[in-house]
Amino acid sequence: MKKFTFPKLSIILFIIFGVLKAIQFLLQYLQKQGIYIYFSGFGTRQIIAVIIPLCVMLFIFAVAFLLYKNIPNKRWAFVWAFILTIVMLFVALPSHAFMFAFGYGSPYYEYTSDDKKHEIVVQDNSFLFDGNGSIYEKTSFCTMKRVGGYSTDDGLCPFRNDKQFYFVWNENDFELHHAFFGSEKPHEFKVVKMKYAK
Repeated sequence: MKKFTFPKLSIILFIIFGVLKAIQFLLQYLQKQGIYIYFSGFGTRQIIAVIIPLCVMLFIFAVAFLLYKNIPNKRWAFVWAFILTIVMLFVALPSHAFMFAFGYGSPYYEYTSDDKKHEIVVQDNSFLFDGNGSIYEKTSFCTMKRVGGYSTDDGLCPFRNDKQFYFVWNENDFELHHAFFGSEKPHEFKVVKMKYAK
């Protein structure tokens, strides 16, 4: 009977997998605490959306190479690796698609208050007939805190069109005036009031 071996490539891939998973869990923990990473237009939700498929691929390649090195019949090694790939894809792809449907891949938009004291970051999203978004305030050069959100009808994303929203900056809070289904003029916009994070 052939001795079981753990190839170096599989070890390296499993280590990278473990590091990425640790980063994902840390980001999700910080998210639960209300802290979001944000740097140069790339945030927590987008990082998680990239980490998940990378982890799936790393795990598949690590196990496939492990099987290839330990199963004498290379045809069976290939069959088991193929089955593993299909199973992992069926498990990972629906959840990944679900994440993107709920805004994990949506771009961020940045705005600064009139007094230059507050930097607001908005993530616009639409899915089927639902439009919504999250509003954050930057708390450092690489972190932000969620201060509120908004919702629209019919999948409308007001921040993708600069004429469908505006801000009113106050001393202790600010107002988002945004379009929603049926509103076209600024005086018909929906108003969401939020307090600054700092």
